[in-house]
Amino acid sequence: MENEKPEKPNEVLHRGGRRPYSIVEIILYTLVAFLLPLAGPIAVIIVVIYFRFRSNSLLVFAICLLVLYGHYNFFFAPEPVAKVPIVRRNIHTMTIAIERYALDHDRNYPSSIDDLFNDYLVSMPVNPYTDEPTRIIPFGSTPFEGKMTYVTSTVGDDVVGYYIFGYCEESWPGEDVDGDGEPDHVIIVLSSDDERPEEETYLPPLKVLLGNCIQQ
Repeated sequence: MENEKPEKPNEVLHRGGRRPYSIVEIILYTLVAFLLPLAGPIAVIIVVIYFRFRSNSLLVFAICLLVLYGHYNFFFAPEPVAKVPIVRRNIHTMTIAIERYALDHDRNYPSSIDDLFNDYLVSMPVNPYTDEPTRIIPFGSTPFEGKMTYVTSTVGDDVVGYYIFGYCEESWPGEDVDGDGEPDHVIIVLSSDDERPEEETYLPPLKVLLGNCIQQ
């Protein structure tokens, strides 16, 4: 008939009476199907968003991308992000044990971490990269992920100061602690000066002590 308006392309129906899916909807359903086995609640949220705002496909797609991005950062954060705080906590745990030792030994620090066992340290904290007790390694050793280095400063037979620091994985540059201009993958450095800043210090700069260790 002459007065009959032509149907718009997006209003064309399938035989079952349903309109064809748009590209955005196909992508959305694919994402839901992929996420459903991994995170049921997230998939449910996406479905609810779709049925609430399905008249605006672009809005649905934008909201879903934001939901997926937040989900990824919360559950699938890169390993260094999740493990770095554990390495930092391990260093603080060791510092507490070292300072307790010094209080009982006339402000002399342990010459070795082994001196802490039994009375001040039951066991080494767990290395988040290996799920094993953290090892103390000389500076420059490999592999170093999650491990620690303990460096002391001595006057005569007395250990009058220390540095202790922890490493992240090789993909993170970290700090340059020896002053050679190259990153050493160190993420935290604590020292006796940090614990007693008001007292006179016998602690040389860390790069000086590390240089002495390398020369020896």
